[in-house]
Amino acid sequence: MTPAQRDQDYNIYKDGNAVVIVSNTWINNDAYQGSNNIIGLDPVFSTYPELPSGSSELMLHQSSPCINRGNNDVVRSLINTDITGVNPRIYNSESGGIVDMGAFESTYSLVNIYTLQVTQEGQGVLYAFPTSVMHGVANTIIAYAADHWHFSGWQVVSGTGVSFGNPSAPVTTVTLTGGDAAIKAVFLPNP
Repeated sequence: MTPAQRDQDYNIYKDGNAVVIVSNTWINNDAYQGSNNIIGLDPVFSTYPELPSGSSELMLHQSSPCINRGNNDVVRSLINTDITGVNPRIYNSESGGIVDMGAFESTYSLVNIYTLQVTQEGQGVLYAFPTSVMHGVANTIIAYAADHWHFSGWQVVSGTGVSFGNPSAPVTTVTLTGGDAAIKAVFLPNP
């Protein structure tokens, strides 16, 4: 096994060019290369007082987008339980279960996570939009027009089940219920 192959067994490592690769992980932004990440969403942690002090701080709440989002291929064959020693490392592995991100394995059902692509037409700046969104959760999107331009509205580029709080407002929300989607902010030059 080469060092690169060995390193790829981990979620965070440096490649041969000293580039940090982050995979199968919750991260706050998309500044890293890698795959199968949940970007910008709250991981929704819970605490359970019946566990030893300090060991329950990173347990996933049942609404966490990190449930069933890991990579079974990187789970070591000798690891049969999560960090508690109680839950199986891969819940429902007999029926195709997927390991959770993190050291704790939940026994909750999957939360649907969709990819939201946000682009623009015209001149302006977009803020506060996640690239991974949970099914049915409203996400704030913000569009600021450049000088001599004005915001015209939000449009669905692709996808179904896309709804805006107010598609005419530059600060609004978008909710996905039908899968991955692409939206765009439209800016027009002032007359």
